[in-house]
Amino acid sequence: MLSFEEAASRLESAGQSHALRFWAELSAEERDVFLDELSQLDAEELSQHCRAAAEAASRASGEGERLEARMEPVAPEFIGSVCKSDQETLQQWEDEGFLQIAENRVAVLLLAGGQGTRLGVPYPKGMYNVGLPSGKTLYQIQAERIRKVQELASEKNGSKCTVPWYIMTSEFTLQPTEKFFKENGYFGLDPSNVIMFEQRMIPAVSFDGKIILEKKNKIALAPDGNGGLYRALVDNKVLEDMERRGVQYLHVYCVDNILVKLADPVFIGFCVSKGADCGAKVVEKAYPEEPVGVVCRVEGVYQVVEYSELKTEIAEQRHPGGELVYSAGNICNHFFTRDFLREVAQKYQGQLKQHVAIKKVPFVDEDGNLVKPTKPNGIKMEKFVFDVFQFSKKFVAFEVLREEEFSPLKNADGAPVDTPTTVRRSLLAQHYRWAVQAGANFLDEHGNPITPNLRTAQGVDPPAICEISPLVSYFGEGLERVLKQKNLKSPFLLNDDNAKSLVPKRITGAWVCKPSYFKYARMFKNVFGSGFLVRTAHVVLTWVITLILFLHDTAVEQTFSTHFSTTDLRKQEETGELLVPVLFVLLVLISVLLYFAVSLMDPGFVLSDDSDLQLTLGLTEEQQDMIPQTKTLRLRRCGHCLLQQPMRSKHCQTCQHCVRRYDHHCPWIENCVGERNHRWFVLYLAVQFVVLLWGLHMAWSGFSHSPTWQLWLKANGVLLATAAVVAVLCLTVLLLLGSHLYLVSLNTTTWEFMSRHRISYLKHCGADENPFDRGALRNLWGFFCVWGTVVWEQVYFRQGSDSI
Repeated sequence: MLSFEEAASRLESAGQSHALRFWAELSAEERDVFLDELSQLDAEELSQHCRAAAEAASRASGEGERLEARMEPVAPEFIGSVCKSDQETLQQWEDEGFLQIAENRVAVLLLAGGQGTRLGVPYPKGMYNVGLPSGKTLYQIQAERIRKVQELASEKNGSKCTVPWYIMTSEFTLQPTEKFFKENGYFGLDPSNVIMFEQRMIPAVSFDGKIILEKKNKIALAPDGNGGLYRALVDNKVLEDMERRGVQYLHVYCVDNILVKLADPVFIGFCVSKGADCGAKVVEKAYPEEPVGVVCRVEGVYQVVEYSELKTEIAEQRHPGGELVYSAGNICNHFFTRDFLREVAQKYQGQLKQHVAIKKVPFVDEDGNLVKPTKPNGIKMEKFVFDVFQFSKKFVAFEVLREEEFSPLKNADGAPVDTPTTVRRSLLAQHYRWAVQAGANFLDEHGNPITPNLRTAQGVDPPAICEISPLVSYFGEGLERVLKQKNLKSPFLLNDDNAKSLVPKRITGAWVCKPSYFKYARMFKNVFGSGFLVRTAHVVLTWVITLILFLHDTAVEQTFSTHFSTTDLRKQEETGELLVPVLFVLLVLISVLLYFAVSLMDPGFVLSDDSDLQLTLGLTEEQQDMIPQTKTLRLRRCGHCLLQQPMRSKHCQTCQHCVRRYDHHCPWIENCVGERNHRWFVLYLAVQFVVLLWGLHMAWSGFSHSPTWQLWLKANGVLLATAAVVAVLCLTVLLLLGSHLYLVSLNTTTWEFMSRHRISYLKHCGADENPFDRGALRNLWGFFCVWGTVVWEQVYFRQGSDSI
C-alpha cells in the first residue's frame, strides 16, 4: 500500500496538497481507505486533468467555437432509413442481421455508469420501474428483448445462438446492478453471457483547479463519461473476451432509452452490408432548436455537433422540400466492429475530446462539514462515446422513427420531457399501435368498444392501455395470429403465458381432426374469394378461343367467286367427322378441370405443430445431434403463424399459411404451389401446352388467301388475334413447363433455386451441392410416382451423414 509520505509527495507534485488537510483527524481505518484511493492516481495525469478542467471551464464560459463554416450534412449514400428505404431492401438488411446474430457474431453493450440522481433515486437507472402494468424495470425489458432476438435469429436460421450482454457500470452502479441481476435470476439469461465491468472514475475539480473532497478521506469522483468505454475495454480485457466468443459486431446503447431495439437486425444488417466499421442511429429533429446533437461532417470528418454550438440560422436551414439540412439527431445508439474498437482503444482513446460539465458537487468545507451546494461549484470532465466517429474509415447513419425507437428517461416527473410518465406513454402507445395493426379490438371497463386511434397526441395516454411482453414480440411481429379479431379489455397485458391461450385452436391441431372441413371451407373461400376474377377470366378466355376455332367462318371475295374460310375443326364438324373435334373439346375440358383442381386444392398447408416430431421430423434427438455442424438442423417456428416449420416449407404472405415444400405463389391460379399440388400443376402445364399447341395449329389451318392485305386482314383479323394470344400463352406455358421439369429433375424448388443463399439448410452447402438430389431419374420418379408426405429432414440427414 502507498505510504503517507509517498501520497503527500505525489499530491504535492500535482499541486493538490490540500487533499491531506484532515489527515490528523482520520482513524487508522479511514487512513487506509484514503491511501488505497490515492494509490490509484498518477501524479502527472492528476496534474494535467486538474489544469485541463480549469482551462476548459474558462473556455466554456466564453463564446465557444463556431463550426458552421466547416459543417456539412451526412451524404445521402451513407444514410439508411426505415421509412425511406424500400421494403425489399429493409428485408435484405434484416436477413443479413439475423444471419450475423445466428452465427454468434453480434453482442450488445450497455452504457450504465450513471446514477438515477435526476430521477430522485439513489440506485442505477436500469433498476427503475416506470409504472408499466407489468411492473418491469428497464433492465428486465432489455434482457427480455435479448432473449427474443436470440429466439428469432435461431428460428430463422436454424441454429441456436447467443447474444452476449456487456454492461459497463461505474463505482456507483456496479454493486447494486450485480445484486439486482442475481436477485432476479438474470431475467432468464445465462449468467455467463452477462458480463459486467467498471469504467474509471476521475476527480471532480473546483473552478480554481483543485480536486474536491466529498469526505475528509475521500475525493469526489465521477465516471469519465460514456466515452470512458474505450479505456474500460482495455482495463477489463473485454476485447479479449469478445474475441474468444467470436464477436465481431457490437451494438452500443444507453440504459435510459425504453424503446431501444437491442441487437436490431435491420441496423446490424445495414451496417454490415455497407462494410461500415462505425454507425449511428439517428432520428429526425422535431424542430430546429431541439436540444440534441447533430450527426454531420466537419471538414470531411464525421462527428456529433452539440446543439449549443449551432447558430440559429444554421439550425434552421432547410432543403427545397422543407426538410432540415441538419436533421440527423443523435440518440447514442451505435454500431462498432470489434476491430474498430480495438484500434480506438489502442491508438486514439487518449485523443478524445474532454467535455466540460459544470455540476453541483457536495464537498467538505474547511471545518470538515459536508456542504450540499445550491449552485454549480465544480467541474466534471467527460468523454462521449460518439467522439470516435472521426476515426472511422467507413461511417454510416441509419434513420429511425422517434416514436418507435427513442424515448429516454432522464428526469423525475414534473419536468416537461423525458420523465417516467413520458417514457411509459411512449411504450404503451407503441404496443397499442402493434395490437390495433394486428387486428385487436379494445373495450373499456363497461365492455364498450374503444374507437381506434393510431395517432395519439403527445402528453396523453393511448386510447387503450396495452403492454406486450418482449418475450411475445420483439418489434410487433407475430401478433396477428394472437390478437386478430380478439376483444381485449383495457388495461391489457400480453405475456408469454396468456399469448398461448389466445392463439386460435387450429394452431394446436383442431383443424387436423377434421381435415375435410378445412378442405371444403378453403375451396368455398377460394371459389368466391380474391381469385374469383382471375379464374373467371381464365375460363371465359379458354372457351371464347375454343368457340372461335369451332365457329370461325368468313366469306372471302375472290376474282370470280366467294370462298368461305373455316378451320379444320369446323370442316370436320360439318362433314360429320367428329373424332378430332370431340377429342379437342375433351382436352380443353380436362385442362379447365385441372386448372380448378390445382387452384382450389390444399397445396400442403402446415396446420398444426407436430410437437412429438414424428410426422414432420421423424428423427430421434440422437440423430439430430449427429448432424454435422455445417448443416445444423433445428425446427424453426414461423414468425407469422407461430407454427413449427418442417424443412423446405415457407410462409406465404398471400395465403397466410406455411406451405410444405414451397415452390412459389402463382397469381395465375391464385394459389400456392407446394407439396400436394405441385405434380398436378406440372401436369396441368403439360395438358395446357398440348391444348394451346393444337389450338395454334387449328388457327393456322383457318387462314385463307386474299388478293390484297386489306381483304386478308378483313377475312382473318379475328383468327389472327386469336392465334397471337394462343402463341403468347403457348410460349409462356412452354417456358414454365420446361423450368419446372428442370427443377424437378434436380429435386429443388423455385424458392430454393432463387434464394438458396438465405435459406438456413442450403446456405452452408456448396454452389453445386443439393442435399435432396438423388439423380434426375429418381427425382422425376419420386415427384410423379411417389405419393404421400416426404419427411425431408430424413433425406437431408442421410445425405449429411455420409461425412460423419
